[in-house]
Amino acid sequence: MNALIYLMLAGLAPLLIFLLVINERRKYQRYKRFMDMDVTVQFQGSQSSHDQMRHGSVMINLRKSAEHIKGIVIKDVSFSHSVFYVPVFDQLYFKGNGDKSQLLSARFRISRHSLHRLEGRQVHIILKGSITDKENKVMPFKARIPYVIELTK
Repeated sequence: MNALIYLMLAGLAPLLIFLLVINERRKYQRYKRFMDMDVTVQFQGSQSSHDQMRHGSVMINLRKSAEHIKGIVIKDVSFSHSVFYVPVFDQLYFKGNGDKSQLLSARFRISRHSLHRLEGRQVHIILKGSITDKENKVMPFKARIPYVIELTK
């Protein structure tokens, strides 16, 4: 009897892992399928050359969304490298179902030393949020947008 239980649990574990992987994959596919979004990074000019921190913004431009999308909420913006610090913000709301471009931003900061060490390297901007359709069905999404760090002098 115990052997049968262990055999069933061993069979359910790969199924559970498979379902979790499929669910994560669908979140990334929703971003690509339902939104035309451009994500860029802008660094702010420094007042003093002695500042140890550089500040900037992640600029999120929603160019277009699918017709059945009522709204898009971005709940978390982060970077794949831990030296970037994005302060906690409420949420970024985009109105869906339109051809008008919408621009929102999230602030971040990074130490100058870390920024210079990462120059020329690729990091990813990670967006997490949800999409609401016209039937008020909420679907989570995720995105990993590559960004190469280039400093302008």
